[in-house]
Amino acid sequence: MANFQTAEAVSDVPLLELDNVSVNYGRFRALSNVGYRIYPGQIVALLGGNASGKSTSMKTISGTTDVTEGRILWKGEAVTADKTPKRMSRGIGVVPEGRRMFASLTVLENLQLGAWAGAKRGASTRDIEKVVELFPPLAKLLHRPSGVLSGGEQQMVAFGRALIRNPELVIMDEPSMGLAPALVKRVFEIIEEIRARGVAVFIVEQNARAALKVADYAYVLAAGNVVLEGAPSVVADAPMMTEAYLGKRS
Repeated sequence: MANFQTAEAVSDVPLLELDNVSVNYGRFRALSNVGYRIYPGQIVALLGGNASGKSTSMKTISGTTDVTEGRILWKGEAVTADKTPKRMSRGIGVVPEGRRMFASLTVLENLQLGAWAGAKRGASTRDIEKVVELFPPLAKLLHRPSGVLSGGEQQMVAFGRALIRNPELVIMDEPSMGLAPALVKRVFEIIEEIRARGVAVFIVEQNARAALKVADYAYVLAAGNVVLEGAPSVVADAPMMTEAYLGKRS
């Protein structure tokens, strides 16, 4: 089993908190006074339909979209003004939507790029070994160009790239998008394995049913507003979820 650095036990202080955050694109308000909290060792799901604000939330956390109002806190410290590299160096890994491989680079080179930030310049042999321990199929693919891999293989590389710097939190944007059902099942198994190693996960996902099965807490967005939050069982039983997202009527 891979021995990734583990986060602390769940505490009263969130790893990451968005405190009444609003984001405007010109006159359009993409997020309106949203509040999220992710604690150490949790899987937190962010659900919602198209144009609900899910992707904007991820961009806001990673620092590629500016906050119009409100604060972003990391372990209680305001990081709203931090640029993306500084935020990531605090202990955040990112699995972007669509995986975003460097197609002409090998799997090994993609993984090494994941470690190339902050004080750490590149990945050690042990760093690579830990990723391969978690994703054994990558062992035979390390020197293959990432562009020729299957979608499932690319997703393993994207996960490994996010984990290689031993983050305390990994944010994932639509990790099951474009994958066959069997691979979707494996993706969520991997997410649970990551949490079992003490790493918190904040997952944006349109597959609400699968996300709620693994989550410890969930938020639901609509038109840039948090319209529902709570334990997965509470969220799953809410009429708006059963009708709009889970394919059944209450």
